[in-house]
Formats: sequence, C-alpha cells, structure tokens
Amino acid sequence: MACSRAGRVLARRKWYLLVALTLTTSAALLLTRATPPLYRSEATLLLAPRASAAGMPLTPLTPLTPQVIASLADVASDRATALAVLRRYGAEFPLTTTALQRRISATAVDGTLLLRVTVSDSDPAQAQQLADAVATTFAELLPRLQGPAVRASLISPATRPLAATRPPVACAVGAGLLAGLLVGVALALLAERLDSRVNTATELETALGVPVLAAIPRFDARRAPLPLLGRRWSAPVEAFRKLRANVSFLSAGWTIARGAVCYVITSPVADEGKSTIAANLALAAAQAGQRVVLLDGDLRKPAVHRLFGLPPRVGATTVLVGRTTVAAALQQPSDAPLSVLTSGQLPPNPAELVGSLAMEALVRELRQEADLILIDCPPILPVADPMLVARLADGVLVVARAGATTTERLAAARAAVQRAGVPLLGAILNAVNPRDSDPAANAWYGQGIERPRGMSAIAPRTTATPSPSPSPTPGPAAGAGVGVGVGAGTSATAPAVTPSRAQTRHARRRHGGLAGRGMPVPRQRH
Repeated sequence: MACSRAGRVLARRKWYLLVALTLTTSAALLLTRATPPLYRSEATLLLAPRASAAGMPLTPLTPLTPQVIASLADVASDRATALAVLRRYGAEFPLTTTALQRRISATAVDGTLLLRVTVSDSDPAQAQQLADAVATTFAELLPRLQGPAVRASLISPATRPLAATRPPVACAVGAGLLAGLLVGVALALLAERLDSRVNTATELETALGVPVLAAIPRFDARRAPLPLLGRRWSAPVEAFRKLRANVSFLSAGWTIARGAVCYVITSPVADEGKSTIAANLALAAAQAGQRVVLLDGDLRKPAVHRLFGLPPRVGATTVLVGRTTVAAALQQPSDAPLSVLTSGQLPPNPAELVGSLAMEALVRELRQEADLILIDCPPILPVADPMLVARLADGVLVVARAGATTTERLAAARAAVQRAGVPLLGAILNAVNPRDSDPAANAWYGQGIERPRGMSAIAPRTTATPSPSPSPTPGPAAGAGVGVGVGAGTSATAPAVTPSRAQTRHARRRHGGLAGRGMPVPRQRH
C-alpha cells in the first residue's frame, strides 16, 4: 500500500522528477565538456636489494613483500613526496604541495617488484617532467624508509603522452541521472508533504471529519456536463450512481414530518463543481424513480439553467417576491425526468431574500411535492447565503475539487457549518485524477458484451401493471432466453429479451467469434 501511494505521488509530481533529471544531466554534461583534457605520463621504478662490497645482498629492514610494496606506492603519492619534489624542482613547477599531490598516483604491479608512478597535467611536456621528478625524488627518499639495503632504479623513464583523457560521457550521464533521480524524488516527497491540497478521498475525509460519499473522476464538464444523459457505461456515470446510493443511505431510518428529504450542496470556494455535482445527483436520483426537485439557490452566480438549457427569467426569485407560484415556476427539462426551479432574475439583496420567510415557505411547499430536494447554494466562505438556506434543509453536502481545495479552506468551511448549527452529512470529491485513485476501484465491472446502440435500457418499475386479459400469459420456458421477471403478485409477465441478429453480430465482432453457438457467452472483468 505504501509503495502504491508513493507511486501515485511520484506520478502526480512527475514534473519535479523531469526537471531534476534534466538539470542534473545537463550539468554533468557541461562539467564534462568544461573539464580541460588531462595528459598522463608514467615512469616505472624497480625495487631491489642493494649488494654489499663483498657482492652479497644486504638484508633490508623490512622484507619486500607485496604489502610492503603497496605501502611504498602509497608513500610515493603522499604529501611528503610532493613536498620533497617541490623543494628540489620548485623553480620548474609553479605548483602548491596540495595541487601536486592530487596529480600523483602510484601503483604496485602485482607479482613483481615494479612501482609505477603516474602524473596527470594539462600540459603533456610538464606531465612528463613531473613524472620523472617524482620517480627520481622517491628513489632518493627510499633509503630513509628501508635503509641502504633497498634501492629503487628508474628502469622506464616517462614519455610525453600523445592523447589526452577526458571523463567518460556515459559515466557523467549516469551520475547525472542518478543524482537527478534522488533529488527529484526528494523534492516530490517534500512538495507532497508541504502541499495542503486534497487529492484523495482519504485526505478529504481526514480534513472534514465526515465520510466521503463519492469520488467523481475527472471528465469534460464544459462539453458534456451531464454524463448521465450521454454514455450509460462510464466511470463518471457509475460514480454518480454510487453517490446517489450513498446519499439515499443518509436518510435511512429518518422520520421526517416535514415531507421530502432536503440537502444543501455547496463548496468552500467557487469553481469546485458544486452545480455540476448537484445537477448530476438530481438526475441520477430521478432516473432511479424518485421525484426530485433541483432548486438553484445561488442567486449570485447561477448555473443550473445553463446545465439543462432552461430559461432563467422565471424561477426562485420570482416565487419569493410573489409574482408567480411554485407550480408555474417549476420546469421539466425535455431530456431529464426531474423538476428544476431555476434562480430567476438576480436580485440586489440575495442574502436577505434566501433568509426570508418566503424562502422557508418555498422549501416547505417543495417538500410536499417531491421525494428529494437538492439546493445548489453559493460557496460557504465568501458569502453567508448557504448557511441561511441550510437552516431549512436536513443537512449539508460539501463538494471539494481534487488538486485545488486546500485543507485550510475545508477546515474553515467545517467551522462555518458548525457555527450555523447545521449537520454536515458528507463530502464529495470532484475531478479526481485517475492516477490518484485505485485503478481496480474505478474500472468498469460488468458483462463483456456492451449494449448496442439503439437498445434502450430497462427502466425501474415502480408499480405492477395488471394485465387486461382475464387469463395470465404463460411465461417463457426455462432456458428459452434471458428475461426480466415480474413478482408473483402480478398477473403480467414481461417477455423474454432475446438478442436480435444485429446484436449477435455486434457481440461476435467484439469477442472475435468466441460466441457463435446460440446465445453469446459474455466474458467477465474481475
């Protein structure tokens, strides 16, 4: 779970990774190009016992074991050797002791008594002279370390190098990528920690302290603000149906003497999608067979009439000032089975109008005409209108936009609702990025055969229609087809739904010919 959350965080903060990788890789390449070319010159020394006057080899203070030779190599590249070189050849090499020590390297050849001294310099001639100077100076210093029994002979003087060496580009790029990855991950996690915007349902639930009723995936609300009127099988449609179910659970067990259930839908600030959420929730409840009234209580910046394409001149303000009745002001969209009361003409005093007794009478009358009332109100923080209207409702539903609403605004909105004494029932997370949610939780679950175009959906039946015939029509035999059953108390039996030739061909094209014998066998997605 932690790895999955970290992956979603990095996917959301991918720009930090991309910028860090680009900058560090570019810096590594620039440093590689800016580094001057170095020439390496090498001199070889032979360590051997010194013979006595009688021709017998003298015994050294320490035997020339591989460990001793490796230690002598370290001495050759030590600061003491560099200081001795500069004391003897200081006029020829204008270098500091530290600079010269960094240019010297000495290694012992395995299995031999050879010692190789290498010096790097940007000038090939100076690299050669320095290598010979270091080798000669070390040969003079060796008797002080091993006594007169060991000597170092310069068997291979340094030569002038012809080719320069640069840091390998592949190594520089690899180091830049690794550094960029580490820096990018650190910056992404730091930005996530400092970011107070909510992106997931868990963060929203923690910020408000109420359950999240639904997480609506991001969709094009400008071109198609009501997805329930378009495609029936999509992630936003299923999310709104889940929201409808969870909202219905809120009033389970309630005994409301005033009539229908009434909710206020608002948000902390503007542009969080509250009107779109309210319209789709009302449409989803109406499609389930409920009598729904959607009231546009935003008398400052109304949007419900634009979503359904209704004229806004006659609406809530017209009823509140007594110019018309509720029945005359209610409008039924042609493509949606619900009633909409638009805002009407914008008044100069919206707060006084929604807090008046006329508004209370309007809500009371709507409760007697519907099963569910949804009131789209202005944002909580800028104005006081939603709290005035919420006193007339049964609870408040807060809409937050993923990646935009901050926890500070949610805390302020929660405090405002608590001060008004209105129950905050739940929250709705809008415009959720698919990368911030579980892919399996938002995947489509159903039969593999998609309902062909032109095949109408089966609407929910609220009441059983008796058959006009005195004798009931016998139902289809078992296995004759896929049918829609009717309760035992009804006298009418729905006919079996048998796929037509066009539907069968459609299924065969989708499933590659796997369903060809009789009724197509759908594949399940789990």
